[in-house]
Amino acid sequence: MLPLLGALGFFLYFNGWRPWGFLLDRHPSHNLLAWKGQGAKALVLMAHVDTAKTFFLYHPKRVRHFRANFLLNALLAFLAPLLALTPLRWPVGLYFLAQAALLLHRELKAPYVEGGNDNGSGVAVATALFLETEPPEGWRLGLALTGCEEVGALGAKALIPHLPPGTLVLNLDNVGQGELFYAEGEGMLLYVPYRGALLDAARKTPGAHPLRYRLAYFDTLPLARRGFPCLSLIRLEQGVPPNWHWPTDTFVHLDQGALEDTLRYTRTLLQRVFQGVSS
Repeated sequence: MLPLLGALGFFLYFNGWRPWGFLLDRHPSHNLLAWKGQGAKALVLMAHVDTAKTFFLYHPKRVRHFRANFLLNALLAFLAPLLALTPLRWPVGLYFLAQAALLLHRELKAPYVEGGNDNGSGVAVATALFLETEPPEGWRLGLALTGCEEVGALGAKALIPHLPPGTLVLNLDNVGQGELFYAEGEGMLLYVPYRGALLDAARKTPGAHPLRYRLAYFDTLPLARRGFPCLSLIRLEQGVPPNWHWPTDTFVHLDQGALEDTLRYTRTLLQRVFQGVSS
């Protein structure tokens, strides 16, 4: 029974459901949501403001294997109910026990990283774009700065009741270093494809590469599941965000050129969407 519950818990957590989350929550958090313009159509610029604790898997020499390590854990978790009936239950059980001990040590002792790239960069670009953009007639433009992304996109979930139906959501996450990508969908286990005018505009706008994002999750995940048309932008180096969840993720390491390029790209996306996507 315990292996089966563990496998179910693993599946639920990494697909965005955490019914036991109240046992882990420690600090209060708030979202900021601002609007300008009036109209029946709405577009929200979104970026999360919280940061994360570091962990040994995020070390620069190991972080490129993060996805492989996750898939190994997923495989073992799903096989655990069967392995419990074999002698392999002991090494597998010890493996997960060691992981639990390491994660507990992380929660109790590991420091929070500064979060320059993840996600001060996204906040900076989203805020600058919001301040400089006057939405055309018939449009509302929003700025949503969310908390609790790192612990399950809780801020984005809390945002849902405050968004008009059909709101377009442009999310910016880790856009201060590396090569620019636009995600066509996301999901660590189950894959959720994006749709809508922002994705159409990104496919017709030079300057970013398409990406099926499976490394982690964005704030867009719960929104895309609810049917909101979403797009997420991220910059990667060799498949991972630079300095991801590591103490070197400081504001001094941000690339000013990357921030300016992201702002130019997002400015073009908004112009295409407001004018209607055209080739």
